[in-house]
Amino acid sequence: MRALPDPVQNLIDAFARLPGIGPKTASRLAFYLLKAPDESSLQLAEALDPVSYTHLTLPTIYPV
Repeated sequence: MRALPDPVQNLIDAFARLPGIGPKTASRLAFYLLKAPDESSLQLAEALDPVSYTHLTLPTIYPV
């Protein structure tokens, strides 16, 4: 079996670390983004950036 390029495998691995996402779904998401217009990946990246833990913490969103 042919190995995937490292960036693609890294994307699959990143998706697979999300709760409820197994390896098959992670692969589907990664290949969807590879086939989708560049704008789709950019929108996802822009949506994730403001909620990263470097900018925002959970207690800020959901006060305990």
